[in-house]
Amino acid sequence: MADGGIVVRGVAKSFRRRGEFTRALASVDLDVPEGQFLAVIGPSGCGKSTLLRLIAGLATPDDGKVEVAGLDPLAAREAKWFGLVPQAPALLPWRTVRANIGLLREVNKRGGRANGDGHLIPVDVDTLIAAVGLTGFESALPHELSGGMQQRVALARAFALGAPVLLMDEPFAALDEMTREEMRFLLLSIWEGRAADGTAAAPRGSGRRPRTVVFVTHSLEEAVLLADRVVVMSSRPGRIVDDIDIGLDRPRSAAQEDSDAFVEYTRRVRAALRSGAGR
Repeated sequence: MADGGIVVRGVAKSFRRRGEFTRALASVDLDVPEGQFLAVIGPSGCGKSTLLRLIAGLATPDDGKVEVAGLDPLAAREAKWFGLVPQAPALLPWRTVRANIGLLREVNKRGGRANGDGHLIPVDVDTLIAAVGLTGFESALPHELSGGMQQRVALARAFALGAPVLLMDEPFAALDEMTREEMRFLLLSIWEGRAADGTAAAPRGSGRRPRTVVFVTHSLEEAVLLADRVVVMSSRPGRIVDDIDIGLDRPRSAAQEDSDAFVEYTRRVRAALRSGAGR
């Protein structure tokens, strides 16, 4: 595979904790085409984060295989194919907003020359600061920012390197509902190549590879609002029990959340969750 797509075939993963054997995933098959926004949802403990770690090359499957852009995940990680956004912002407390956003650029000085194929297309830090609405806070330290502002920094940092695949593990879970809603639309605006106010912006950019996103969440509404496609997982050991294409128009808007189509997609995801949980 020459593009930034993801292939998961027959993947199983188990762990041994405190002497007990736990099957996290069983026979997971998944294809994520380049440029698709995929949401993964399922009950707590169903292996969503484990699946993300396997894709990222942070863990290895017991059975099956994972490929990213035709590479095994460890090779893809070493070639800088991934941007990661965890639940907590994980900012360095002694670095300013600007310095935290630019951190990956400093660590990965080869930039777009990684792996010789130019798939990394770094984004200007000032452009990202403006896109996430932090103009005027460039010199602020993390402790001077609210939780939502810290997560804005983490989001900008993930986009700064220009990696084609963005892996997000419940990045908005710790935020209050109003801030969480704000962050959803901010993520979409950057991913779609718009500024936060809806005007044209540079982060995605004309002629650049569209970013593939795998977004883990517990929120039905969040999954439907953000994604092109929602994958629903069963209770542990996690399996994919439904795969739902979301046919809402883009760019997404808050008004769509009141539409009959949005309500129906949410109903389908909820029904699949209940089925996968054995209820």
